[in-house]
Amino acid sequence: MFASILIAFWAIVALSVSWAVLGLFRSRRHAARARRLGCKAAPRWENKLPFGVDHVLDQLRADREKVFPDFFAQEIKNISEREGRDVTTIGHTILGINGFITTDPKNIQALLAVQFDDFEIGRLRREIFFPLLGNGIVSTVPPFEVPTDRQCPVHVRWKGLGALSQVAAASICS
Repeated sequence: MFASILIAFWAIVALSVSWAVLGLFRSRRHAARARRLGCKAAPRWENKLPFGVDHVLDQLRADREKVFPDFFAQEIKNISEREGRDVTTIGHTILGINGFITTDPKNIQALLAVQFDDFEIGRLRREIFFPLLGNGIVSTVPPFEVPTDRQCPVHVRWKGLGALSQVAAASICS
């Protein structure tokens, strides 16, 4: 009995150490790539409760009240005031998962068009959206097979439309 408990304990310790070491290597690899690409650290959306539970609750409330986009706009405004500069991209950690929120058109264009192949959707996003939406741009992991006659830039600039100046317009490209 004691031997089983001891083996289980050391297995948990070994898994925890392995997880921490892999996380450290992943973090260092991402930091090296960010330096190579000239990326600056994004201001953090600080958690008040462990694991970002406060953010989850706030987001659920905003969704329930149908003010989800306004909620993020206000959070970005609050962080801009805290930083003393205009902030368009923020980093956050929710339930131990690091992520980013951006309103910067250049970052969005890089994600969706210019550097599309440099980014991945990730296992978690696929597991969440696939049952609801099936295969599609929201839940499919690249590379995509697109017929050459349908390839075009995702973002097309229309002059004179103000906020709608960048649109995803596949129908225009045909």
